[in-house]
Amino acid sequence: MGSPGNEVYVAVASCGFDVKEGPAPGPGPLARVTINTKPTFSGGVLIQVDGGQYYSTPFSLNLDMKSHSFYAPLWPSYNTNYVFYRWEDQTGTVVSTSQTLTYNIQSGKTFYAVYRSSGQTSFTLTVTVKDSTNGGAVSGATVYLDNVSKGTTDYTGSKAITGVSRGWHTVMVKKTGYQDVTQQVNVQRSTTVTISLRQAQTGFTLTVSVKNSVTRAAISGASVYLDGVPKGTTDNMGKLVITSVRSGTHKVTVSKAGYRSASHQVYVAANTSVTIVLQPA
Repeated sequence: MGSPGNEVYVAVASCGFDVKEGPAPGPGPLARVTINTKPTFSGGVLIQVDGGQYYSTPFSLNLDMKSHSFYAPLWPSYNTNYVFYRWEDQTGTVVSTSQTLTYNIQSGKTFYAVYRSSGQTSFTLTVTVKDSTNGGAVSGATVYLDNVSKGTTDYTGSKAITGVSRGWHTVMVKKTGYQDVTQQVNVQRSTTVTISLRQAQTGFTLTVSVKNSVTRAAISGASVYLDGVPKGTTDNMGKLVITSVRSGTHKVTVSKAGYRSASHQVYVAANTSVTIVLQPA
C-alpha cells in the first residue's frame, strides 16, 4: 500500500480485455469505456487516452464522468492497406470523423475506431543522397530501383520515384568520384531514404625503397619503372614515391649501372611500400 495521495488505481477488465493500470481516479462515479477497432487487427492498434498513455485495442477503462479524448493513428501500426475513417459508438452512430474523439462520458460507452481500405497499392520513394564527409547534397547521382535506372538526383540531392509497390526493394546509387552504394528498403508507405556516398580514392601511393643486397645500404639514383613506365629515380634515402597508383597487381622494376636489374610483383589495395634489393653486377 502506498501512502495517502499516492494510490495506484487498477482497472480490472472483464470479457477478455486486458487489465489496465493508471492513476487513482478523482472523487465521484466512474463510467466504463471500451475501445476497439473495426475491423480488428492482429496485435491491436495503439490508442492514446487524454493525450497521455497509449493502450492497445481492445481495452476497457473506468473513467471519471467528464470529457475525455481518444486519439487513433492514421494507419493501424504499419498496415497502410487501411486508413482511419471515423469513430462510431456501440450503435454504429458516427461520433467523430476526426482522429481525436473528444466525448463527455456520463455513462458506460463502447467506441470503435473505424478503418477502411486505403486502396493504395503503390507509393512514392524519395531517395536523398549526401556526401559522407561533409553532409552536403550530392546532385547528379544516378538512382537505380531494383537495377532499373530512375534518373538522377536534383540540386538538393533528392530523386522521387513514384509507383513503387509495397515490399522490399533494392536501391543503388552511383556517381563518378564516389563509391557505389546499395541498400535494401522496405516500402510500406510513401517514405524517404537517405544514402551517404563515400568519395572514391582515385589512386594510392606506392613507396619503392632500393637497397644494396650486400651492405643493405640505400641506393640513390636507381631508375624505377611501374608496369614498364619510368617513374623517376630514388633519392638519397634510396626511395621513390609513386602516386595515383590504381588498385591491383603491378610490376615494379629497378635498375642502376653497376647492379643487376630486379623486378617485383606488388599488389596495391591501399598505400603500399615495397623494398627491392639489387645485387652488385
